[in-house]
Amino acid sequence: MSGRGRVLPLGYAGDARAGTERDMARELGASPAERSGLARTIAAVLGRDRAAVAALRAELTARRDAAAAALAFEFAGRLQAELEALDWVTGEQKVTGAQDDADVCGWADGVLVWFEIRDGRMPGWADFARRNAELAARLRAPRAELAARLRPSVP
Repeated sequence: MSGRGRVLPLGYAGDARAGTERDMARELGASPAERSGLARTIAAVLGRDRAAVAALRAELTARRDAAAAALAFEFAGRLQAELEALDWVTGEQKVTGAQDDADVCGWADGVLVWFEIRDGRMPGWADFARRNAELAARLRAPRAELAARLRPSVP
């Protein structure tokens, strides 16, 4: 969502904006006149329209590359994560008409992701479950480290 909002700032295209929000809207090129076009483009991206997804991906990639060239590596990393999220959201859906029940699990770095499949609909999703476990482990790691540092030590 943050990558989509960075390129397609629909949230700033409202009618009643005051102060800082009005300034941000002007800086981002968002206005009430742009609102319907932004909404159509967002709907096209979420509908997996190839051209719309490719255009959003190209803009995020250009911004990532510019950030890296400016040595803004943390921002470039954030943009890379937004690109990966875009790929995940707009990626191929793996649905089937099989009628069997199944449990699909993924394990990475102590994190288990478990999908209960009922009435069939997910063959070949073991890689999907593993990737989600890896993502959960990456997201969890900084929080766990911070929590450990903030936890009072026991004498």
